[in-house]
Amino acid sequence: MTRVFAHPDQAAFSSAKYEIPVLLFGRVQVGGPPNAVGNQVRRQLARLDLPIEQSAYDFLAIALAVAAADRFALRSAADDGFGRNIEVTVGLADPARWTPVAKKLERALGFLSGDQWHFNFVAGGDTVPSHKERSRLKNKVDLEGADEVCLFSGGMDSLIGAIDRIADGHRPLLVSRSTRGDGGYQTYLHGMLPEVPSLRINDDIRGELQGEPSTRTRSIVFLALAACAASAISRLHNDSIVPLIIPENGFISLNPPLTVRRIGALSTRTVHPHFISSLQAIFDEVGIPAAIENPYFFKTKGEALRECRDQPLVTKLISKTTSCGKWKRYWQQCGRCVPCLIRRSAFHAAGIADETATSKHVGYRFDDLNDALRTDRDRADIRAVSAAIRRVNGGDFGKWVIRGGPLPLDPTARNEHKDVARRGVFEIDQFLKDLGIDA
Repeated sequence: MTRVFAHPDQAAFSSAKYEIPVLLFGRVQVGGPPNAVGNQVRRQLARLDLPIEQSAYDFLAIALAVAAADRFALRSAADDGFGRNIEVTVGLADPARWTPVAKKLERALGFLSGDQWHFNFVAGGDTVPSHKERSRLKNKVDLEGADEVCLFSGGMDSLIGAIDRIADGHRPLLVSRSTRGDGGYQTYLHGMLPEVPSLRINDDIRGELQGEPSTRTRSIVFLALAACAASAISRLHNDSIVPLIIPENGFISLNPPLTVRRIGALSTRTVHPHFISSLQAIFDEVGIPAAIENPYFFKTKGEALRECRDQPLVTKLISKTTSCGKWKRYWQQCGRCVPCLIRRSAFHAAGIADETATSKHVGYRFDDLNDALRTDRDRADIRAVSAAIRRVNGGDFGKWVIRGGPLPLDPTARNEHKDVARRGVFEIDQFLKDLGIDA
């Protein structure tokens, strides 16, 4: 078992037992813990012009600790080379509120990352930014009129989601987990939208340990930041529950394994309906005033794009979004990974010209997918998608979708989830066929 101790007070580390120390809401300093996360998070959240609920802020502390543990605990050191056994002790301002839901949180994160998680919550955590602390900061985020929070990553679905929410008369606060490279796209796209507030924060994980590349819990901080923002907006509406919108197409949300060896191992399950319902139950129990919604659970990416409420605006901006998980390697989207294939299929299905341009590069690294078919490494994802297409056409469909995670018991919802997965596969199939690609 790998023991992680995450706390905002440097003095707390002297008596704790751990292999991996992580300073919360701080930075690495000489003589202090060699790992830290969230250095600017508190200051950035203090820019909100309304106070945050402590329950949401403690959830953010947990999320930061989890993200750091996920980055510092190597899967290669696990007995099976993948599933880790991680104990995380987190300093919270109100640990008594969170201790009763520890087991639920462990199960939810186990589903998310494929690891065994164990939580201990101890006292001494940060309290929410005070009125005095908030009042002395400049560049405030004006929440006047805001009625919901919408995650805004700079990807296709998040842009469609923001455009649709605004077109429907909402005033969302767009919340972004802003990392190197992504921040520029988020800033540009936000500036092209009708005026709505935004909040962009980098969790800033720093440390001496080698980084674990899989980071399947990476979006938990994104959700925690949004929960904090929702709790602030709740003050505007008599402490009522605030919608927390996660725009993600139904096919990606389900994350079905494209081959037997890919049981969701290469991507996160953050938007899977099972994880969303598990996290919502935790929010309800600890009193976080946010209701998680995904308006595209039953739409493919192409359908969401084609049915966007403001076609002139989405057509103008959609090519400026990013989908590729490895685009920062070359500062160009590859065009042949699974997210890129789904992206390109969506343009094709919606009948919108794909004018993708990333950084200094126009188009995809593999504009012609035949070039990607020439090497085993480059054609792996195309062949995995082709295997999924054959599985759908062969009729072994329902079992395949459920391998990505449990579906709701309600038969109507189950069938709708299965059907959107089927349509998502067919979208890619049609795109490849029309290109004449035989993988």
